[in-house]
Amino acid sequence: MRALKAVMAVAMCAAWGLSCGSGTEPAAKIDHLEISLTPVRPYYPITDSLTAHVQAVSAQGTWVPNGATTWRSVTPAIVSVDQSGLIHALGGGAATIEADMEGVKAQLTFQVRGLFHRGYNLEVSQTWRVADTPHVVERALGVGHVFTGNPQDTVVLTIEPGATVRFRAGAGLNFGETGAGALVIPAGGAPVVMESDSAAPSPSWQGLRFKQSRSQLRHMTLRDCGQDYPFDNPGACIISAGAELLIDGVTIEHGRNGLNLGFGTVLTPGTRDLTVTNTKGYVATVAPHLVGSFPRGGQFTGNDVSEIQVTNGRVTQSTTWTEPGLPLRFTGGVTFDDPGNPVLTLPPGLHLRFDPQAGLTFPTGGLIAGSATGAPVVLESTGDGWLGVEIEHGAGSALVNVVMGECGIPQGYPWSACLRFGPQGGTDSGLVVQDVVIRGSRSAGVTLELAARFNPASRNLTITQSATYPLGLYARNIPSIPDGDYRFNAIDAINAIGDYGIGYDSVRWRNLGVPYRFLTGLGVDSTLVLDRGVTIEVGVGKSIGTGYGSLIAVGTAAEPIVFRSVTPGVPGSWIGLQIGTATAGPGNRLEHVIIADAGYGTSGYAGAIRLTADPGGLLRNSTIARSATCGLVLFNGAAWTDDYTDPSFGNTFTAVAGPLRCQPPP
Repeated sequence: MRALKAVMAVAMCAAWGLSCGSGTEPAAKIDHLEISLTPVRPYYPITDSLTAHVQAVSAQGTWVPNGATTWRSVTPAIVSVDQSGLIHALGGGAATIEADMEGVKAQLTFQVRGLFHRGYNLEVSQTWRVADTPHVVERALGVGHVFTGNPQDTVVLTIEPGATVRFRAGAGLNFGETGAGALVIPAGGAPVVMESDSAAPSPSWQGLRFKQSRSQLRHMTLRDCGQDYPFDNPGACIISAGAELLIDGVTIEHGRNGLNLGFGTVLTPGTRDLTVTNTKGYVATVAPHLVGSFPRGGQFTGNDVSEIQVTNGRVTQSTTWTEPGLPLRFTGGVTFDDPGNPVLTLPPGLHLRFDPQAGLTFPTGGLIAGSATGAPVVLESTGDGWLGVEIEHGAGSALVNVVMGECGIPQGYPWSACLRFGPQGGTDSGLVVQDVVIRGSRSAGVTLELAARFNPASRNLTITQSATYPLGLYARNIPSIPDGDYRFNAIDAINAIGDYGIGYDSVRWRNLGVPYRFLTGLGVDSTLVLDRGVTIEVGVGKSIGTGYGSLIAVGTAAEPIVFRSVTPGVPGSWIGLQIGTATAGPGNRLEHVIIADAGYGTSGYAGAIRLTADPGGLLRNSTIARSATCGLVLFNGAAWTDDYTDPSFGNTFTAVAGPLRCQPPP
């Protein structure tokens, strides 16, 4: 036991920084006393508590076992001390305490200054004055009356300019969580400084939280904030969920996560000059309706992440997004939806980046992006793709000089695309698309709903490197497709649905450099005119049928019009052309066309061209290749008007399995 006491004595001496004996030699005489305080702080605020400790030291600097100690406050108006060494700070100034051990005395002087705020809730409005600086907050302090939700009963904490507020570890200020509460920093004067009062590593205090609050944050600096809240709630130096805030001249330094401004937050006019420097985590996370009002001015340097994160959410008012000093990164979907038809404007040169679950959706309202002059608007992925843009009504929307990349992640419904637009029914004046590039879609480049169309002012659309088609649309949308480049995609064809017909007006389909593909076939219910060089691909077992409409397909020897299967080189993989009795329009005409791999059906009843009646002069200078059955079939026992196999018609029949002409019995 004696050896153990000796070891403990040596250890205690080492802790005090003394040169100690072994503790086994005869007791040394006390030369002087050394007093210390815990916790160690540069000063202690009024009403704070601390503890004094004393150690006896010999003339040789060795530790001497303590005897009975008497404590006394030399400045009783400033501090009290009991005989256990517990000190209470009573007033401001230089405090002195005295220890007396066996007639040997020592004194220690330390500073008491500032006010200590140690409660859990502030329920009466008050002002923290510069004269009482520093204000020390012990724990998470709520501002707001617990038993009232009446906004008229707002508890207001006013902090005078130039005041300093220091926070113990885990402390913070919460405005309006229990009842309406507000922070007001009047204009003018030196900045309000909020910083740590703890030796704990940064971040050592929580920060400021606002809920039911109309607060004014002017000319203030926050340091070492952003500690997580209890129950794994991620922290930030300023957090708002539904508050109305003025942010004017706010600086955040050495924090972890700068601002988190969530749904329902309003940034009032005059918000400006936010600076975030040397902060870990994100600079700011904001709800999308705040992008337009986010404070401009200030600086963002030395931070872990040099971007502003935009969460998912709904926007109900028209707004213009400009870069607020850092790039904007969207982490979720943003929806513009309100009876007031909110319009989003993206000026030239704006660069937006999107995470995989992010995108822009416009059930109402619209999108105005870019202009004919200036740098392009760029909408691109952060690295793993993004959803894209969806516009319900093309009218009022325009994309001019815009680049979209790596968008169109499939979302579980048909025709996912980088750009989707158009209503299911009704009419729409169309989306303006000018000088737009869509590159690297994870699905299709652009898809149109049934009643959608491109505005006639559209031009120069480029869609390339898509994982599927450049375009997906209905047959009646095809005439509105602007000139452009639709090549170098996984499937170089325009994917079209022809089940709803081509519309009730005469339409013209241009040669866009890639085929039109109809996996479910095409019904021509009015007059369809095909330009030379057009290629139409048809799904397996499907057909192109004119019914009572008219098909005018006139190519040239150099640029024939081609009708073929989606599986080229497989005879009989699609039905062919089914020509009805045109009752309106100029009738049907096929010249310099190629019909390949048709003839699906029963031998003698199927062919590359199936006629209800022969109008005469139908087929000239054309080729029927690899029909699995007949070349032409005439039904209903009608007589042939012309023999299209006659050399005078200039037609060619290649690898036709059945007769060139067939007439099944009526």
